[in-house]
Amino acid sequence: MSTAIPRLPRVTGSAIALLLAFPTLLTVTACSTTPPRPELSAPNPKAAYNRPYTIRGRTYYPMASSAGYRERGIASWYGWESGNRTSMGTRFDPDGISAAHRTLPLPTLVRVTNLQNGRSVEVMVNDRGPFIDGRLIDLSAGTAKRLGITGTAPVEVVALGGAPLPTAPAPVPVAPPVAPAVPALPSTASAGVYLQTGAFALVSNAEGLRQRLLSAGIANASVLSNPSPGSTLYKVRIGPFADSREAETVRLRLADDLGINAMVVLP
Repeated sequence: MSTAIPRLPRVTGSAIALLLAFPTLLTVTACSTTPPRPELSAPNPKAAYNRPYTIRGRTYYPMASSAGYRERGIASWYGWESGNRTSMGTRFDPDGISAAHRTLPLPTLVRVTNLQNGRSVEVMVNDRGPFIDGRLIDLSAGTAKRLGITGTAPVEVVALGGAPLPTAPAPVPVAPPVAPAVPALPSTASAGVYLQTGAFALVSNAEGLRQRLLSAGIANASVLSNPSPGSTLYKVRIGPFADSREAETVRLRLADDLGINAMVVLP
């Protein structure tokens, strides 16, 4: 009984010439330096991870919307030591592209830029953290590697899009409601040193942060509707202070007691 030997496919001269001319064709195709844009669903306002929560005695209040969010601060990174599940319950892949933030609604797509080397990456925030004072965002190890971050680094975080979380429709009033008197927002700040605690596209988010500051005993918090020419953001500021030393004392208190990263600004 003989065994049939399979015939190998014939390799033509033109095929060999093509492989010799493009030896790295497959490698280049498989190794893209730009990760695919993450699939993003609308935040669920009823989910536990989008409700106020308390960590180590400190309560954090997730934002109603990421619209207009832009902050600068310190980024760190984390791996398997934080567990294998995100706050949303999805599988955490340290080598993937994801991040954690204390108050952005989950999920939120952001662009993170390493201010030391100019590298940027689009990343989905799907976890909570970092819970260390002075840090703005926690990156997965894979995200940090793409940004060239080996420890911590100054970054800029910009939310991409971001519609308000859906809310239940308001009940139809029996009689036309009387609009409450709302004080006009100042368009400019008076002279002095200020702390800026946030900038928002929606005035409701800015007012929510101001009310939170007032509840914490910060009486001189205000919302600026047009702090600079051409601006469309509502900025929340505290002040004025007599000098930068007084402002720095309040800034440290905000970070320690409320988990708010503020920056000293001049009018």
